[in-house]
Amino acid sequence: MLGRDRVREAKEFLGAEVWGLFLRAIAVGFFLFAVESSFIMVLQGFLRSLGLMQGQELLLPLWYPESMVGATMFLMLFGVLRGAAYLFKAFLAGATHQAFLRQQRARILEYGLLEASTSSSHEVINMFNERVSQAAGTLNAVSQLLLTGTSGLLFLVLGFSLAPKEMALGLFLLSLILFPLRFLNDRIERAGQRVVKESEDCSRLLAQGLRHQFFLRIYGLLGEEIAKGKASLAAYERDFKKYYFVFALKNAVPLIAGSIVISVVAFMSREYFGTSAVKLISFFYIFVRLAQAASEANNGLSELRLQLPGFRLLIDWNERLRNLKLRTATKGTQLNRVNKPGAVEIRAEGLAFGYPGGPNLFRGLDFKAGRGESVLIKGESGSGKSTLLTLVLGLNEPSQGRLLINGESISTARDWLYEQVAYVGPEPYLIAGTVRANLLYGNHRVSAVSDGEIWAALENAQIAAAIRELPLGLQEILYEHTQLSTGQRQRLAIARAMLRKPSLLILDEASANLDSVTEQKFLEALKELLPRVTALIISHKPTFDSLATQRIELGAPV
Repeated sequence: MLGRDRVREAKEFLGAEVWGLFLRAIAVGFFLFAVESSFIMVLQGFLRSLGLMQGQELLLPLWYPESMVGATMFLMLFGVLRGAAYLFKAFLAGATHQAFLRQQRARILEYGLLEASTSSSHEVINMFNERVSQAAGTLNAVSQLLLTGTSGLLFLVLGFSLAPKEMALGLFLLSLILFPLRFLNDRIERAGQRVVKESEDCSRLLAQGLRHQFFLRIYGLLGEEIAKGKASLAAYERDFKKYYFVFALKNAVPLIAGSIVISVVAFMSREYFGTSAVKLISFFYIFVRLAQAASEANNGLSELRLQLPGFRLLIDWNERLRNLKLRTATKGTQLNRVNKPGAVEIRAEGLAFGYPGGPNLFRGLDFKAGRGESVLIKGESGSGKSTLLTLVLGLNEPSQGRLLINGESISTARDWLYEQVAYVGPEPYLIAGTVRANLLYGNHRVSAVSDGEIWAALENAQIAAAIRELPLGLQEILYEHTQLSTGQRQRLAIARAMLRKPSLLILDEASANLDSVTEQKFLEALKELLPRVTALIISHKPTFDSLATQRIELGAPV
């Protein structure tokens, strides 16, 4: 039962496509063995047709052609089939790599965006790029391990059936010579642990440097951080060089060992075993193929050992996503996207919230707000302003009390509430697309919005003139560093909010990055929208006081 659970977990982690490719790799292993082992017969037949081999000792079936034409045709067929076998082998390696890469990145993307508040950006990016890429290369090696392992086992059986004494002696000598490789495997695994740590350090330094480069420049710390990053990259390179040296040494040892083993086996066979020359030559071919398969399998195991720490991290991320889906399924958070029109009334009764192990951010909070009302939420940093918004939207659950939307529990109301919400934060979210695409981004009625409605929203948001001045107007492409100013982008966000025709408007430090002139224009644009919505406003500025119909002041955690 435990074994079945392990297999099920492995299949879930790898995914159906990768698991299927692994099964195909085993099938190609059988095919590769059939083709490679047939070379014994094809070579003897060809040499016989040339008159270079004679006698009853030849390992050829009666039906095998003796003519030069027939033997040549079989040799050509062997070449075609061998080429096909190695084509399948190379294709499976690449296909396995890409299938695993896509699936794991999709999972990290999903978890990283769903749980952005609990995951650091550098950790997510490092997993998405470095860890997954290396692990995908390892899965490539595992695919080859299955393929070569299958053909290798079959060569082992064939070798014992053809020359059992020589095979037993060869394996015994090979095991003695290759025993020191266990020490090299340990070195590879330790190098893998260091590589994972140094990779994470590099990603963290880069992410923090990009995010805080202005601060670092002002304080004269930019050069120091660059030096730290370069030192971390150098350490990363050193450990990878150590790994590649050990890896190369592991590849060289079997070649040396193989020459020694074949020499000893040949001597023992002729002096003591009395094996015929034809059988001995065939055995040597089989043994070389077996050694080649063992070497490739050993390389795959080395790669697996190097990336094992990264693999454990990937498994942990998969487990996180699985648990997250279980939690959301239990809570019934899957949205039905039902568009329920009408006003939104929010009622909080005895509301309290605190994170596990910490104090309550607030408690005993009561308020009620409906259409045309604007609730201004103020408080020091860390007092729970944004947390209160997450309670209203059902993203967190209160520690005490209850929160009702139109008389419904938030756990049921959120199925329709999200279609009624418009959000404007301190930095407007722009996508790489046209002005029109940005205005309608996230709008549940995209196909029903006319150009007339768009221009009306732009006029109300006092941004229409700036859009008309763009060469392509609504079809102008906007990028991350767009041609619009900060204030214009914020008014574009207001127009986007208007086009959603919301019943609930959330402003979260929406004017934090605006100068006083632009902020005043921003407030004028809001006055067009506020009478038609229920508004929750977070701001540390006094400029929003005139818009508020009620005020909530949050203090220090209690």
